[in-house]
Amino acid sequence: MYFVYLLQSQQNGRFYIGQTQNIQQRLQYHNSGRSKYTKNRGPWTLLAYKTFDLRGQAMKEEYRLKKLKNRKRILSAVLF
Repeated sequence: MYFVYLLQSQQNGRFYIGQTQNIQQRLQYHNSGRSKYTKNRGPWTLLAYKTFDLRGQAMKEEYRLKKLKNRKRILSAVLF
């Protein structure tokens, strides 16, 4: 099972969209400062996620959400 997730920075409110097989492990990864993009913008909170059977489906959804670039559109697309 694969997940597309939406994180929000507690520091500045920015969003981060990604995909993984293990959400809790990935959230710890982002909050520990090991991710290049998220290390100076945390701590991060998990806002929402979607579940997919195939990684290809999750990657397509991640790409689609990242193209939206508008906070309201992203939230409405993720928070079904």
